[in-house]
Amino acid sequence: MSVEHRIRKKVVVSLGTTVERRQWPETLLDVGIRIKAFSSKTTYLVASSVIDFYYRRAIALGIFVVSEQFLEQCQKLDSSTEVAEVAKTCRLPRFAGLAISFLGFNDETVEDQDRIVEENGGHVTTSTSEATHIIVAQDLRPPASCHGKNLVTMEWFRESMDLGWCANESCFMHTWKEPTPRRHTNSILRFQRRRRAESSARKYKRYQLCLELFKTEINCLKACDFLVRLFEENIYVSAEANDVMFGVFGPMRKAHDKIIQKMGVVLDSWNDQSAIGDVDIIFVEEESSMAEAYSPYFHTLEASLQYIKEYRKQNAKFNAFVVVSGGFIL
Repeated sequence: MSVEHRIRKKVVVSLGTTVERRQWPETLLDVGIRIKAFSSKTTYLVASSVIDFYYRRAIALGIFVVSEQFLEQCQKLDSSTEVAEVAKTCRLPRFAGLAISFLGFNDETVEDQDRIVEENGGHVTTSTSEATHIIVAQDLRPPASCHGKNLVTMEWFRESMDLGWCANESCFMHTWKEPTPRRHTNSILRFQRRRRAESSARKYKRYQLCLELFKTEINCLKACDFLVRLFEENIYVSAEANDVMFGVFGPMRKAHDKIIQKMGVVLDSWNDQSAIGDVDIIFVEEESSMAEAYSPYFHTLEASLQYIKEYRKQNAKFNAFVVVSGGFIL
């Protein structure tokens, strides 16, 4: 094996899930670039957004993440020795593909950060429903409609700027304390106050019960999102088999998303007159859409599980795809 061949073999480039698949010219081979599936041997990950499925894993492995311009620039090179320099100039911006919303900050602060976000590949939005990330001011309780989003502190933003890549959101999750009913122990009106406190506690428990139900819906939506992503990214089995295994989850995701939006409105406007029935009615209203979404699931569940079991045994690439994707269906 020649020295030149050994050098070329080291430049392994992998395409992320946010990059459109297409045929790349053979000129890339001339500078030693080999496009292969993502693994620990990958030298560069090509992505268009930091929410790419492989982005966080690449950062953890110390793999350089670049934009699609990297491959376009490499087509013009004469030698593989220039690839590293091109990679530096095509480094994926730390907020690429993100829509960031600031909650609880004054206009001046938002305006200052707007420019920084734009310069680093993202954009600022005033709509929390459109945001991928919501930076929440300290101790502020975000509206229920924000649940399921990436709720982070300003430290996440600062850490991302310091690191040069998008910091891990799980390390900077925004937290807040839920208000609890006050307890009165020393007063000549203790009995009356206790009655009021007990009433407040009951109202609070109703809210907490609805909030738990809301969180359950969020988890259902996340599970459906995951399975829909498997359906969209699975290129290792036939279209027919893929449809049997994962094709039913799209309508389920839409149904849960609609319920979550309605529940968010109820929880955001919660008051002393609110009741659990305000949330129950949502499920009554969406009964037909839920039945329509889940009916195919129950009819194909047995076949789906059988397909998954067989293909994981017979198809090593599909099995690896499931494991790398997170093993949700293990």
